[in-house]
Amino acid sequence: MYDLILHGRSIFTAGVSVPFPGALFIKNGIIESVHRGDTGQTSLPPAAEVIDCGGNLIMPGFCDSHIHGVLGSFQSQSVDLTGCSSEEEAVKKTADFYKDSTLPRFVGFGWNHHNWIKNTLPERAAIDKVIKDKPVYLFNEELHSLWLNTAALKEAGIDDSTPQPENGRIFKDDKGEPTGYLLEPGAIELVSNIVFSLSPENKKAMLRNLIKTAAGCGITSFSDIQIYDTLDCEIYQQFLDKRELSSRIFPVFPMNEPIDKLIAYRNKYDSDFLRFSGVKEFLDGTAAMYTGTLVKAYSDRPGYNAPPLVDVGQTTSRAVELDRLGFRMRFHACGAGAVRLGLDIFEEVRKKNGPGGARHTIEHIENIAPIDIPRFKQLGVTASVQPDHLWSEKFETHPFHDILGPERCRWTWPFKSLSDSGADMAFGTDFPVSPLNPMQGIYRAITRLHEDGKPEGGWNPEEKLGLADSLNLYTAGSARAMYAEHSLGMLKSGMAADIAVIEGDLFEMSPDEIRDAKVQMTISDGKIVYRR
Repeated sequence: MYDLILHGRSIFTAGVSVPFPGALFIKNGIIESVHRGDTGQTSLPPAAEVIDCGGNLIMPGFCDSHIHGVLGSFQSQSVDLTGCSSEEEAVKKTADFYKDSTLPRFVGFGWNHHNWIKNTLPERAAIDKVIKDKPVYLFNEELHSLWLNTAALKEAGIDDSTPQPENGRIFKDDKGEPTGYLLEPGAIELVSNIVFSLSPENKKAMLRNLIKTAAGCGITSFSDIQIYDTLDCEIYQQFLDKRELSSRIFPVFPMNEPIDKLIAYRNKYDSDFLRFSGVKEFLDGTAAMYTGTLVKAYSDRPGYNAPPLVDVGQTTSRAVELDRLGFRMRFHACGAGAVRLGLDIFEEVRKKNGPGGARHTIEHIENIAPIDIPRFKQLGVTASVQPDHLWSEKFETHPFHDILGPERCRWTWPFKSLSDSGADMAFGTDFPVSPLNPMQGIYRAITRLHEDGKPEGGWNPEEKLGLADSLNLYTAGSARAMYAEHSLGMLKSGMAADIAVIEGDLFEMSPDEIRDAKVQMTISDGKIVYRR
């Protein structure tokens, strides 16, 4: 007898362009067989539970290739500054949110000075006018900069004598005093141990909520990538030991961790639900913060280009060593120059170690030089992209128009060009930079519209992807990036029964309806873990 049978008029899996009617027969967490054809008049075999999904879409569970678990969970209980139009509004919203709070410090996320009326970087004085006695730490939308008040600077011990860190910058005024603005990981890490000084119980509560939220989004697996020392695999392991883990976790550790530690992590985390998935390094920042490394100077800052955040020689040597030991590397590279640098490093790795190495990855690819697009397939490098990064509140005020100029804007978020080149691709959210909701990314990939619904036809419409391709990249594509394509990302015999059921059929919906679509049911390892 089967544990579960799902049947309906609309089943979608990788390798098909449109859904088909049929049924999935599930036992012991595995899809034992797939029936194609109308089941309305078919006599189904015995099962502990039979679910008629009708016209709702049955598809593989989503695989999010790029999230930051604790950071995203922390954001969900902090003030949300998305949509604020000024420093003053962001400060007022923070003060109102924490009005009756007894917390030792206030934390917020989501502001973007490009959306502010004055379009200038924030300073501590704006917070000090309203909040003086409590340290305040406010992360920008991209998590690459942090806005502090004077109390927070004092708590962190940052003053006029603090030296500039590697891979980051403490902004200072004409007198050498910190302005309250920290840029890039090297600077943010000066305070991250304070901001994220969470008790184990608090972290457990956050990660439980993360897993619950993921299930509600139809996500059955995700790569949790270390940032600001927030990754905590021990908690995931505890959940797994107690059989409380309903998402498959693929953790990614810092590239500069000692080799012996990385080997220990790889040996320790090697189960179906918690598996070591490589290492990551930041090659650059982001173009919106003028820390993304471009191929040539910024259009609105003649003669200026952001340098890489790494020592290229040392990073290349380290990459060769890690590849030789079988470690997969993931390079954060937003600017076209950083994308090229990452490809150059992986090319050198192949020259030294041969072509049989790990499936390395370039993350984000906000813009690219078109000559570099074919290199992904040539070098066997995966393009891991987050379609919802494309969004802005208003298309006309997107900072890239000035930062990159029209010629380079043509090659922003080049999803279709990468796909047509034959490159392996994976979709994700970069949660909490974007919401942990695959429908947002799918909407952005198929429309390329901004929040104001512009431009008509989408930004660089030739880079739109179809719905089937987008779903494939969010399932089979991401599963392959996680080295899990033999068990995850498809609905076929022998695969894990990780399944999402969407309310309605996405293939019969308008883009706006797709964006608002809800998950009716999520199944992990053959067990229903979410039901709407």
